[in-house]
Amino acid sequence: MATTKLRIYNGALDVIGQRPLASLTEERPSRRALDRVWDDGAIDDVLEAGQWYFATRSVRITYDPSITPDWGFKRVFEVPTDHIRTTAVCQDEMFNTPLLDVREEAGFWYASLDTIFVRYVSNDARYGGDMSLWPPTFVEYFKARMGFLVAIPLTQDKKKADKAEAYMTKCLRDAKTKNAMADSSTSFAEGRWTAARRGLNRGWRDGGNRGSLLG
Repeated sequence: MATTKLRIYNGALDVIGQRPLASLTEERPSRRALDRVWDDGAIDDVLEAGQWYFATRSVRITYDPSITPDWGFKRVFEVPTDHIRTTAVCQDEMFNTPLLDVREEAGFWYASLDTIFVRYVSNDARYGGDMSLWPPTFVEYFKARMGFLVAIPLTQDKKKADKAEAYMTKCLRDAKTKNAMADSSTSFAEGRWTAARRGLNRGWRDGGNRGSLLG
């Protein structure tokens, strides 16, 4: 079954025992509550929760010559607009050598190389933003997350909210387990990149160069 926004909404309502929507235009409090959560960055929220292989993008980034740091690192690199969370910053295009001397601040990476190679979870329409790429366990986690977030507004029932939270936690654990099994990359110890502190994932699909992000 194809993943759609309506399917996510109705899955969320099922988690908290509410009747499903017939459409995304149905005038009901449940639809409006789900719209608020969705519009508040629901997709980015669930993408940030893991190092999802299906959403992982790898890029080569060249430094921005228009910015000169006052001190410390010599080069500045712009963080891509589709960046959700960093999984690796490396010195080489094969992602074999982590870049340890790097810092992330306010939408930029700082380092002393002219080029860096970055792997990150992306919300781009070709990566994490593409619903057709979402595995079933991730979809179920998304439903559970949405259900938990609207549980109190729609039901005023803390027990239902607690039950939804427990189910959400289980779904996230299951999704991460399946994600790890699907990820065939060699993993580095968590925390080896100052900018990332989150480990490593797969997804060498770009080969781009930013100022030109290709792929």
